[in-house]
Amino acid sequence: MSRQERKALLSPGHEELSLVRQCQLLGLNRASVYYRPRPVEAGDVSLMRLIDEQFLKTPVYGSRRMTAHLQRAGHLVNRKRVQRLMAMMGLLAIHPGPKTSIPHPEQKIYPYLLRDVVIDRPNQVWSTDPTYLPLARGFMYLVAILDRSLSRAAAGDGAPARGGKGVRGDAGVSRRREKADPPRPQSPQEGGGVTAYWLGSLLQGSGDSGVPGGS
Repeated sequence: MSRQERKALLSPGHEELSLVRQCQLLGLNRASVYYRPRPVEAGDVSLMRLIDEQFLKTPVYGSRRMTAHLQRAGHLVNRKRVQRLMAMMGLLAIHPGPKTSIPHPEQKIYPYLLRDVVIDRPNQVWSTDPTYLPLARGFMYLVAILDRSLSRAAAGDGAPARGGKGVRGDAGVSRRREKADPPRPQSPQEGGGVTAYWLGSLLQGSGDSGVPGGS
């Protein structure tokens, strides 16, 4: 039986059982029985309206950025107050949560080939670094190809989805530019997008040393 259901069984005017005894029998804290919630203050109501309006425009705003927005608008608020009001309203910023890169059970796991390897010359090891950029409608992936010895981007392209044309085209450009060079390890970050079957086949078919599972 839930707490609310047990509270509904209370009878303050019972002739034989006092309210204290009823709380004992039902396993209720008397403080929760006597408590009466305070009404929301008028100042909080106006702030909640402003928070709601801004959150509809920028749902990525958490309590920190929402506090900064209200302060820029001239309201004297701190983060704790904004946190409390957003919690009352059930507002939570949109952001990547845990387990964003869960591989498919059949996804191939490549060995890491760079352990104890000294990277001391250009064009020895290349890495791919994917990220995503939020847009007005959805998001897009951005993949950069980097020379590990130089730590600078050699090529980059955007793709509307993981494994999209931007990534495939970028790898193709890189292969055409360096097709006369000797094989080298490719070191992508872990994730289904950069260790997909088509990308692994492309790199291995071009004579690269492998696709390690992390950079």
